[in-house]
Amino acid sequence: MIRISEKSLNSHHKQNCGLDEFFDISSLSCSRCGLNQRQSSTGLSCICQPGYRTTNVTPDKVSVACEQCPTDRPAVTKDGFGCVRCPGSLSDEGKCQCPPGHILVERDINGNPLNEARCEACNGNSPALSVADIRGDRCARCTSTFTNSSCVCTAPNVPAGGLCFPSGILSTNVNPSVNYAQLKFSVQSAWFVENLYSSSAACLVYSNLTACQALGNMCVMNMHSFGGLSADACGLFNTVYRSKAALSSVQDIAYWKVDLPWLFYGDEPGLASRVLQTDPVPTVFSFRGRNKNTDIELLAAVYDVRGEFLRWEQVGGSNLQLCPEPATKQAAAFSFGTAYQESCDLLVANLIVSHSEPLFYDVYMDLGGGENRKLLPLPTLVQNQQYNGRLINQDNMRNWYLSRRMFLVDTLSGREKSTTASPKVIRVATSVRIRFQLVPRTQEGQIYPPLMTVTYTDVPITDINTQTVSVTFAMDYEMDQTEARTKTDTALGILGGVAVLYSLLKTVSWKRRISSPIIDLETMLKFLLFYSGDLANVFFVVTVGTGLYWLIFYKAQQFVSVLLPLPSQEEQFVTYIGCAFALKAVQFLHKLYQQVTVDIFLIDWERPRSKGNRTVQAHGETKHDPSPVSIWRTYFVANEWNELQTIRKISPTFQIMAVLFFLEVLDFSNLALRDPWATLQRPPEAYTPPYSLILRYGLAATLWLCIGLLQVIFFTVFYEHFVEDKIRQFVDLCSVSNISVLLFFNRCFGYYIHGRSVHGHADTNMEEMSNNLKRERESLCGQRGLVPNSDIQTFQVSINNRLRLQYDRIQDSLSRRNRPSRLMDASTANLSDLQFRAYNTMNHFLGSIIDHGHPDMDYMVKEKLMLERVIGMEFMEPSDKSYFYTDEAHSFSNVLFYGNEATLLIFDTLFFCVVDLGSQNFVLAAVLTYIQQMIFRFIRNTLGRRNLANKTLVDQRGLPRAKVFATSLLPCQHHQSHIGSIPALPGPRGSSYAWQRHEAGKCYQTSSVLHNYILTPPQVNSILKANEYSFKVPEFDGKNVSSVMGFESNQLPANAPIEDRRSAATCLQTRGMLLGVFDGHAGCACAQALSERLFYYIAVSLLPHDTLCELEAAVEAGRALSPILQWCKHPNDYFSREAQRLYFNSLRTYWQELIDLTSPGEVPDTREALLNAFKRLDSDISLEAQVGDSSAFLHYWVLRVAFSGATACVAHIDGPDLFIANAGDARAVLGVQEEDGSFSALTLSNDHNAQNETEVARIRGEHPHSERKTVIRQDRLLGLLMPFRAFGDVKFKWSIELQKRVLESGPDQLHENEHTKFIPPNYHTPPYLTAEPEITYHRLRPQDRFLVIGSDGLWETLHRQEVIRIVGEYLTGVHQRQPLKVGGYKVTLGQMQGLLEERKARMSSAFEDQNSATHLMRHAVGNNEFGTVDHERLSKMLSLPEELARMYRDDITIIVTQFNPHVIGAQRQEEQP
Repeated sequence: MIRISEKSLNSHHKQNCGLDEFFDISSLSCSRCGLNQRQSSTGLSCICQPGYRTTNVTPDKVSVACEQCPTDRPAVTKDGFGCVRCPGSLSDEGKCQCPPGHILVERDINGNPLNEARCEACNGNSPALSVADIRGDRCARCTSTFTNSSCVCTAPNVPAGGLCFPSGILSTNVNPSVNYAQLKFSVQSAWFVENLYSSSAACLVYSNLTACQALGNMCVMNMHSFGGLSADACGLFNTVYRSKAALSSVQDIAYWKVDLPWLFYGDEPGLASRVLQTDPVPTVFSFRGRNKNTDIELLAAVYDVRGEFLRWEQVGGSNLQLCPEPATKQAAAFSFGTAYQESCDLLVANLIVSHSEPLFYDVYMDLGGGENRKLLPLPTLVQNQQYNGRLINQDNMRNWYLSRRMFLVDTLSGREKSTTASPKVIRVATSVRIRFQLVPRTQEGQIYPPLMTVTYTDVPITDINTQTVSVTFAMDYEMDQTEARTKTDTALGILGGVAVLYSLLKTVSWKRRISSPIIDLETMLKFLLFYSGDLANVFFVVTVGTGLYWLIFYKAQQFVSVLLPLPSQEEQFVTYIGCAFALKAVQFLHKLYQQVTVDIFLIDWERPRSKGNRTVQAHGETKHDPSPVSIWRTYFVANEWNELQTIRKISPTFQIMAVLFFLEVLDFSNLALRDPWATLQRPPEAYTPPYSLILRYGLAATLWLCIGLLQVIFFTVFYEHFVEDKIRQFVDLCSVSNISVLLFFNRCFGYYIHGRSVHGHADTNMEEMSNNLKRERESLCGQRGLVPNSDIQTFQVSINNRLRLQYDRIQDSLSRRNRPSRLMDASTANLSDLQFRAYNTMNHFLGSIIDHGHPDMDYMVKEKLMLERVIGMEFMEPSDKSYFYTDEAHSFSNVLFYGNEATLLIFDTLFFCVVDLGSQNFVLAAVLTYIQQMIFRFIRNTLGRRNLANKTLVDQRGLPRAKVFATSLLPCQHHQSHIGSIPALPGPRGSSYAWQRHEAGKCYQTSSVLHNYILTPPQVNSILKANEYSFKVPEFDGKNVSSVMGFESNQLPANAPIEDRRSAATCLQTRGMLLGVFDGHAGCACAQALSERLFYYIAVSLLPHDTLCELEAAVEAGRALSPILQWCKHPNDYFSREAQRLYFNSLRTYWQELIDLTSPGEVPDTREALLNAFKRLDSDISLEAQVGDSSAFLHYWVLRVAFSGATACVAHIDGPDLFIANAGDARAVLGVQEEDGSFSALTLSNDHNAQNETEVARIRGEHPHSERKTVIRQDRLLGLLMPFRAFGDVKFKWSIELQKRVLESGPDQLHENEHTKFIPPNYHTPPYLTAEPEITYHRLRPQDRFLVIGSDGLWETLHRQEVIRIVGEYLTGVHQRQPLKVGGYKVTLGQMQGLLEERKARMSSAFEDQNSATHLMRHAVGNNEFGTVDHERLSKMLSLPEELARMYRDDITIIVTQFNPHVIGAQRQEEQP
């Protein structure tokens, strides 16, 4: 058994062997020659060195033995086995040489070797006329080119190539150079030097056929190129051609002269179109049937480089295909209609060995005919051909210069010194492409003469062992696509025009549906969006139709009548597909945006049922409070709608799997191959042609559409009828839930689903629900339709402008939770309660509209005309009345994926096809399409869910759970509160139904618990105590001489970051303590500035004249200033260090002015000091914003401070004197302990808002009477700002010109702030806002035990009396055993027992809070309807995410100051006379 080592072998070539080595073909390695031996000329054996003869042949690898010749016979005979004495000189090889015209004789006539060789002269004269032959050992007859009297070519004749030519017939000054244009140099070819002149002269003078062929070969080797000179190969050939112009032609072909090879079509370029597109080939190709003919028979006449005809050769195999492919694949190239292309990389070294001399091919197409066999010559287009130095075959066909004859590899012409030397450069036909063109409008498979295009590459030799060259052989089939392109463009033009008209119609319909007759930029944009979708459909229809046309007619034709476009001709088609995809993507995104911004509202028809009323005693009268209406039905409908948003009529997963199954498993993809066969299964050894992009697109698109349409048909015809119809089920659910759905897809157009229960109620038990449904089945109750005795529940609605304006006013209140709380929303009312009231207002308003409760906004029900349905436009404009069009087709699904299946299906089809065309991979296209579907489904779900929550006030966290949902965090509100921005609605004329008055009794709640948001008590305490702070006034000699014992404060954020600030400080230069709460809006910047600066302004205002002078002197002298304030700061309280220099400079300017305004010894008045400090700081904030700062940061900061705003409530306590300075809606309340130990509240500040009639009168009095209705609108300043006094807010103080000037010069970051982008409406006589405080003085009494200063977030949740009670009980530890109040609720004995036990535990246990402000905050956030802290509610409120917390409460800041009654009493006694 032969074992072959797995070890790798070293690669050797004979070129690597040394002079004393030969290449051993058995071991494939170099072996050393024997003694006195050297390598032979072939390199495969060894021969003796010069002067040594061969003595014997040995059996070893060396094969010879050598012996030196004796000195008397130093020469070696020609056979190498003997030694001889020479008559003349020795050659370099050590052999005898004779003079010209002599032959060397080394043996006698019997073959015996002579001791001395002889040189015998050949008789060159007549009649012998002999010369020495090429071997030099015999005399032979000289050629006929010599004279008949002698074999000597005497002057002036010219000897060349063993021939003798007469002088003057052809210039001897020929150009033997070969031009390598790609390398930009020429090579003096040794072959051309030896043979160019002789071949030319022999062809010209003697018509030597072989010489003519050799001359033609050299022209072919020079790329058929003509230069400016006629001395190169093609120039000499042209000279000979012209000299034979008068001779007859071969085979009646004018371009083929007698004796010459056929190299060119004509004398000059320009005949290509006549040759290629005039006369069809007399043969017919057919793909099927009895006359099937797909075989392409090509023959080639093969010549060697010397011009010798070698053979006729069948084209196929390796003659024109250099790539070593299997014979079965190579044979596929010659099957008509099969696009063939094979490429490979070949080693240069192998090409040099296998093609030492080039072979030349004249290619013909065998037309058959039996004995009268006919051949059609194939024109050749050489891409490298030059004409007068210019490449002419790379431009338009009109410039082509067709030729004949080609070669594959030329390693000969690039040899310079010798024809046996290594080539400097080789030339390889790297691209051979045969093109067949179909005759236009043929029905019988006729073609024009095929064209063979050859591209050569010049390869400079550097390292033949590593160099490679890429080669390609291809067969192309094409037809004139002009007619097809014209038809396609015509279809696009016509359908594009129709699309324009249709888009205009859509735009007109849209304008009517938004009730806007103005043609503006938005209209143009809308038209372009509509047109993009319609034009995408046009491109899609045309491209799919085109692809399907080629797929059917190309694959199914019998006689060849159509051929596929070439890849280069498919570029325009691919561009159309790209346009279709891009435009369809725009339409898809437009529809997606419309769907996620649709206006939707769920109208709840449920009303409290009298039998569940609760009895409440009030002032001796019995009142009935209706049972609350459950919110579960609204949540359930919202969840079902949320689920409907992305359902489709097809299954994306099944769609993709089915398409892949057909394409990859059943091999439908083979239908897209560029061959005429419709077979799906292909043998693995068979050649696989490339894919046609048109067929690939047509196949994929058709398959995707067919599977999608089959799914839609199955879904519509079978699934919806026999399994589940989600759309109809949703309508039924609305009826069962007593919920109607109103959708506005456009401003004044939308859809209405009438879900009002025919039973009047949906909050019922299982038994009653079952009975109700049974009554419906048995027709014992009314029908569900909107119109009596009708079951039509779905409508298209076209509303008038009045109804829409009223809807927008209420909707604006619903959506205000997404806007800044101060600048655009109510802050003094409970936000949750405000939104509930807005929701209820909308619910009752829309309900009254449906019930025809507003005659001026009434509607009528009618059916659409057929034409209206077809064109999608309503002919009647809703001017006086709105229109409800019956819609049994449930077209409200247009706002869902469900109703846009066509758009989605086309978009998915195009996405799949575009990815596939780019990657040529169906699997990758399927995966990316699936990912795309999931991404857009997620986007649609997320944004749709958010829009649903925003428009309907349904908590977004409940929406993902459709069937089993958890509780909403919407709190139940039972107290009457201010509605805020809800406008007054016009009541129905002549109707006693006043829906506005049915608000207070309705409460929305759920019964289940959201356990995921329950915090543990330690977690609750950690949140509540995070910002608490306590300060105790230090004692002196064990006594507290201050009227203030200390204070406790805390903050709980709702905004992120918190917009409230707090400050506390002791005045060191004067007496007294300062405490303040600052409530910011439109950001925290202004509140932050107040917390740092206001106390300094107050302290400076309280300083006497002399102290102010001392301060100024210290600054002038550069001395350290005596501290003015001693701050009491929480570690989390922030100081903006970057602005301290600016703040100090402004403060210094203020005290300098005070120095000028006051006199020595003058004692400042506290009231005036507080007033001046407030006003001056607000003025400095405004001035700093106008002046700006060189520092970009400070410039931005001062503008932020000025454009945001803040209210302030400050207490100054000095002994028994308590001053409250308030500007805004923060509040200060004094806790007074009565004689019975209870606590009462004494309010020391007034809220500056619309509830303060004095403040309203002040505002209106400061502005012209013409602004009386606009200066306060919807209980807001200019309809925007709730507090009527505030710091900052320069948008309500500056003139419009000043605002624009400051903003234009401000930093870019400021323009990103939404509060700076608008001017308040009706802004005529600024300023509208002031920071002037209202000062309240109170002289403290011993019974005044504490002071509570809080931001509006506290007072929105707790009444002032409740606040004082909670703090008083906390500070004293005494709890009043008052009767337990249940707030009008009907409670069971078990519930009452739980309440009593809870109160007992609360009173008996030690408080877990060590801070009264924290304790108060716990109640503010966690109090339930019974006035006790509900840990579950407290936990859920504290666990709200940042973006949701502001919906339920505001920032809360509390300062509780505890007074010392003993010190206050003593101070009052001392002051008494």
